Amino acid sequence: MGKKYSELDKKLRDNVGYYHMSELFMLDTLKGMFDAFGKLQGVSLKVTDVQGTVCYEYESDNTGLAEEITYDFNLGQKKLGTASMKYADDSVVNLFVVICDAAEKLGEQTYLHKECRKHIEDFETHMDSDDKLVMQGAKEDALTGVLNRPYFNKRMQIIDRSEVVPTALINLNINDWKYANDNFGDDESDRLIAIVAEIIRQEAKPEYVIGRTDGDVFHVIIPMAEKEEAQTFCAKVKAALEGYDDECLSPSVAAGVVMKTNVEQKLQDLMSDAEYEMFADKYEMKQEPCYQARLKRWKVE
Repeated sequence: MGKKYSELDKKLRDNVGYYHMSELFMLDTLKGMFDAFGKLQGVSLKVTDVQGTVCYEYESDNTGLAEEITYDFNLGQKKLGTASMKYADDSVVNLFVVICDAAEKLGEQTYLHKECRKHIEDFETHMDSDDKLVMQGAKEDALTGVLNRPYFNKRMQIIDRSEVVPTALINLNINDWKYANDNFGDDESDRLIAIVAEIIRQEAKPEYVIGRTDGDVFHVIIPMAEKEEAQTFCAKVKAALEGYDDECLSPSVAAGVVMKTNVEQKLQDLMSDAEYEMFADKYEMKQEPCYQARLKRWKVE
């Protein structure tokens, strides 16, 4: 029996041909690299799309150029363009290939992000009537503006059905929310939640899915997460909260990260694993000598 491709696999293989190089390869960045490379090494460079139209060209003054090497930019089975170099010294060939490899990988990542986002949007558009009623109802948590729990759960289901992997699931739990509530009251503890939500939103990329899933708990989904992307995001959130200056509140979060790497896995089933990782992180944070000092730096009357 031949290999069975998921619906997303098929779309990724088939849809590459709809894109032009300029939509995926960040040609301005590529031109900048080739300009510097051409001037430094004394080589002539050219980039053409699949139809042969010149997208970029750099002519060297070096009159001794004789050899030519080409590099085809491919995504999957589709050719999107070609880079060529005229050169006199064999030592520059490897560097040319390295630059082209980097450009091709960047184009692939851009393509995957574009297609996966469109794939998820397609699922939302074609949901059944019950799903549409949920879509038309309240989506946002009133206090924070991020997704509320029912709609966040719906987005998890959509992403599961879209078969997008790898996907990161993050649990972010506010540290000592009860301390703030007991000592400063409901208004201040609500403000603490709102502060944390705003920092999470500021550090998140547009494709991240953010939900408030419990009183002091947020979950974040990163479709097509790159290596260490979730950990880097959590570190940025923690750093921003650590540097937040407030008259009485000391906002901080504990974070737990798990990865969905198999399309058969369900994000809902991974939530307990993310919670476990979050509690482990919370324990470590609270052992740090400066933690209690920062939390209780303001005297409570």
